[in-house]
Amino acid sequence: MAKQMGAPFWESGFYFHDLTEQEALQKTLQHLMSGGAKILDPVLLKQDNIQRIPLIHAVGTVTDTQEILTFGTISAAAKEHDHRSIALYADGTAFLPEEVMDKTDKERARRAAKTVYRTFKDIVQQTNPAYAAMFIEDYLPCPYDLAHGVYSSLSDFFLSSSVFSQEQIEAAKTTFVGAYIEDVGNGVFISTYKYFNPALKKSYNNA
Repeated sequence: MAKQMGAPFWESGFYFHDLTEQEALQKTLQHLMSGGAKILDPVLLKQDNIQRIPLIHAVGTVTDTQEILTFGTISAAAKEHDHRSIALYADGTAFLPEEVMDKTDKERARRAAKTVYRTFKDIVQQTNPAYAAMFIEDYLPCPYDLAHGVYSSLSDFFLSSSVFSQEQIEAAKTTFVGAYIEDVGNGVFISTYKYFNPALKKSYNNA
């Protein structure tokens, strides 16, 4: 039996502008399963309107621990104009505040960093969302909510060049100067939290 996730939770969010919610969920699920993820309750696949899928081996920050594929939060106003992002939750107990980490904690965080970076990068390369992000205890808003002032700490994120112009991507790089920046898939990945990128690079110059 899979163990329960421990808090704080690591979350990654993926927004697909050209898919319905269920199409986006199925696309992400199929990709995760192709990489070895297992559904803990296969009966869910018989439902027409799946909202939450418990998985194992989708991320792997902690061995044999349940992970959740579901939807992000959306405001009541946005429901009339937009749709939810996809959300993937995993155990984030490795990502303690750095000031309380001892040597063992930091080594554990470094191992988890490689895992979440590899998972996130693989998903965006293979599924091509419009934009995506990683968080600790946060979520990815839809474009409508972002445009109407819903705050989210977008400091470790991917932007697709299929949706964002080169000028917009260059502006993001300039805003986050000093951050870890990598061309990923058909876009760019920008990271300011050291345990979300392979260089263990951090930057406090974020929006």
